[in-house]
Amino acid sequence: MTMECDHTQKKKAKRIRKVANEAFRYTADICTNCGAEFWNLKLEKQFGVWLSKQKADKFKVQKVKISDGVYKCFADESLFIGKGDVSLVLRAVLNVYLQRIASGDGSAAIMDKIEQLYAKEKDTAFLNRGVKERSFRLNGRLYVDLEAFSRIAGLSMAQGASEILARMAVALKGHKGCQDLLALHLA
Repeated sequence: MTMECDHTQKKKAKRIRKVANEAFRYTADICTNCGAEFWNLKLEKQFGVWLSKQKADKFKVQKVKISDGVYKCFADESLFIGKGDVSLVLRAVLNVYLQRIASGDGSAAIMDKIEQLYAKEKDTAFLNRGVKERSFRLNGRLYVDLEAFSRIAGLSMAQGASEILARMAVALKGHKGCQDLLALHLA
């Protein structure tokens, strides 16, 4: 039987968090009994500032497999909203999914609908014909969020991005609520 640690013994320790081969250096409280690290609002703010100061070219996702149908869906969306930049729409779609839908922030109904639509389209040409590997840049926060999502799902970052984009393309094709959510995010 294992005892749970009550984290009563703490010490300050210098730590390093790697993000896209860059090092965020900080000092955090560490439990001397179990090694748990305590991440607080002050550290979160420092980390956010550090992320915002990093150059965007450091946060690139490569070899994301996207079918011609999915890419065309986002290209059409970029023209519809007047942005004309597909990579902007790809980033926005990832952000909407990670921040608003997968976050569990009251979006269970939308997530269920996306999964239902995806299950129907999973083996169609829309998702499987003309698959190409593409690369695009993310901002630091989106990179960290995609990294966490992919790790939890047991996927590489490229696979995580591919899964999200496929689901969102299917949702954009068939669900007005998802179209409105993306339009709000891009406005």
